[in-house]
Amino acid sequence: MRFVTGVFVAVAVVFASAHAYANSQIAVLDFKKVFNGNVLSIEKQDELKNNRDKVQEQLTQMEQALEKQDKDLKAKRALISDEKYAEARKKLTEDYRDYRQKVTGYNQQISVELNEHNQHVDEVIREEIAAYAKEKGYNVVLRQALVLDANGADDITDVILKRVNKRLK
Repeated sequence: MRFVTGVFVAVAVVFASAHAYANSQIAVLDFKKVFNGNVLSIEKQDELKNNRDKVQEQLTQMEQALEKQDKDLKAKRALISDEKYAEARKKLTEDYRDYRQKVTGYNQQISVELNEHNQHVDEVIREEIAAYAKEKGYNVVLRQALVLDANGADDITDVILKRVNKRLK
């Protein structure tokens, strides 16, 4: 009896799913294109690249200065007392630690800034998808990357990208 009931439930689910699918309005969206192609993301990427280049130049100069100090200290090793050498080595070690902290701080700052940006853009995209789906009567919007065959589904990528750009300007 359980087997018959199980089969009956399975058949009912299949028929209900097929009926729901037949009456569904389905759209697909290239989320990556919308996420990376919107005006705010493009501007943010350019801003981060410019900032990274400036900071990288500063960090490179700091690193080169530290390497020169280390080389100079090694060259003076035989000429200075053990006490002065230990003092200079300690100072250089502290300078290296400060340099590493600056690198870590910069990376954390960029990470936080990028995460905040990504969350904001993601939220706007999702809101625009939901609003457009409601306006056009879509029951389901799927990411194009997850769909093997989208025959009959509308591609709403360009429409959503335009709406997102309009909102983010």
